[in-house]
Formats: sequence, C-alpha cells, structure tokens
Amino acid sequence: SHFNHRFYQKILHNVDLSINDEEKRIFAMIDLIESDFNRKDFPDVYQSLLAILDGQNKSLSQHAGSSLSERDLLMFTFYKGGTSVLADAYLIKGSLSGKHALFAYGYGIILQLADDLQDIEEDIMNQHDTPYNTSAKKMLLDNQFLKHDSLIKHLMNEIYDKNNKKTIALHQLLDRSISLLLFSGVSQNQKLFSKTFMKKYLKSSMFSYRIFKKYNKKFMKKASL
Repeated sequence: SHFNHRFYQKILHNVDLSINDEEKRIFAMIDLIESDFNRKDFPDVYQSLLAILDGQNKSLSQHAGSSLSERDLLMFTFYKGGTSVLADAYLIKGSLSGKHALFAYGYGIILQLADDLQDIEEDIMNQHDTPYNTSAKKMLLDNQFLKHDSLIKHLMNEIYDKNNKKTIALHQLLDRSISLLLFSGVSQNQKLFSKTFMKKYLKSSMFSYRIFKKYNKKFMKKASL
C-alpha cells in the first residue's frame, strides 16, 4: 500500500512523508525508538522493524482464497511470526547475540502457530489461509500438531539457554504458558483431532479440561460485557 511505502521510508531513512495527523503519530513512534537506539550503533533495530513490515505485507497473500503453495504458506507464516517477536527483542535490548536472535525468531513462529490453532474457525470464515486451517480442510490435525509440538521442544531444549536460576525460572514460565496456549487451541477444536489423539492428549496434560472450560466460559462472558 502507499502507506506501507511511506512507513518503509521513515524506518529506513527517517524520511517523514506522512500525509495526515494519524500517520504523523505513527511515524513519531519511530522517533521515540531513535531517541533510545540511534541508527549508527543499533542498525539491527531498524532492520528488524523493516522485516516485520515486510512480513505483514507478505501475510496479505494469505487472504481471500490465496493460491499459495503449502511451502510458501508455511514460509510466510514463519516469517510473520518470527519477525514480530524478533523486533520486540531488538526494541528491548538494542542488540542480540546470534543465539538470542534465533530463539526470539523461533518463539515468534511458535506463538504464531498457536494463534492460528486457536483461530481456525475464525480464519476459515474470514478466508485467511494458515497451515492449520488448510490442513483441517483435508485431514485430522494430529500430525500437524505433533510437528508443532516437536518444534517447541527443539526450541526450548536445544536453543534456549538455561545457564542460571533466572533463565531456568523463565524457561518454566514460558513452557507452561505455551502449553496453556496449545491446550486452549486443541480444546476449542477437538472435533478436528482423532478421538485417540484427544484421549491421550487430555490424559497427559497438566491442565484439566473441565476446569479450563468452566473458567474460560466465565472469562468470555465477562469479556463480552
């Protein structure tokens, strides 16, 4: 879009081409970022912002019955999710080690897939293709979920650094948070999984489906007030 082009120029060259007050307020956020991270010393901050903008642009290809191949759909999903958390990490730290950047990118992918799992019905209704809902149209989601879970285990066990008490505690928090997100997604879409899978999954989960359903219903009721 024309706005995205102007926003790209603001991020890359700090050129303000805003055409209205709303755009000026958006572009002013880049000025705030620059007040903390100057472009010369923290170039990766701005590269990560360009990457997330590019990821959002590419995700538009997933709308309205796109003809993306399975590989391209997965690639765009990974890119959009990965860049979103990577940009957050750079905005907090300014610079990252290679391993920390890899973890942030991987964590973004995991969260994006978890979000897609939770939003299967809504995405289908809105004609927004994701790896989860395109698979759901053709088959049960057992294998798709197991691949997602395997990616999570690799990220948390092989890439995440557990080198002190703080990082170990954070690892436990992240692990439980991700588990709850997945539990929510699977619970909301039980009909898309085999009965054998659901029986095994619910039995092995640290969460109670009965309690989750009870409190989730209360939360949704209050959220709609």
